[in-house]
Amino acid sequence: ELQNIYRTTTGDVFARLKTWFAALVRQNLSSPEVDLGLGYLMGEKSGLSDSFSETLSAVGMTHVVVASGAHLGILIGFAKKLFGKISKFAGLLFSILFVVMFALVVGFTPSMTRAALVTGLSLLVGYLGRSFTPFRLLSLVAALTLLFVPINFFHLGWQLSFASFAGILIFAPL
Repeated sequence: ELQNIYRTTTGDVFARLKTWFAALVRQNLSSPEVDLGLGYLMGEKSGLSDSFSETLSAVGMTHVVVASGAHLGILIGFAKKLFGKISKFAGLLFSILFVVMFALVVGFTPSMTRAALVTGLSLLVGYLGRSFTPFRLLSLVAALTLLFVPINFFHLGWQLSFASFAGILIFAPL
């Protein structure tokens, strides 16, 4: 007979930081607003009630609570606006720092890894005055993600992330 479950604290500093921040926010906001806010900020969907999750699904808004490239775009815009006034290099440096920190807090899911790589490579290449064609960027990021975790090729999250990315960057403009 199972009497209790004891979970040890993880050695992941960023997971503890995420948990601490979520607890702090939960003290100051009520549900369901806090759950939606944490989902939007950090991709934390575990706090959403079943009924609220079903409501989001019914209206086609489940993507709102998934940390993604849109979140990174907001962070990059903030970093460039704030630190780009100092210098172009400061804008790049803090933008990349924000991308890394966000990915560490949210976690390296296949879609977050793709978004972080796309954002980081685009920032770096843009700093050098160059640009990627969408197909080359997609191919390079897919190759990099598969180089580090080849099994991702069979992961549905990875496949959907790259399919949506291809749809947005390659097929939608056509």
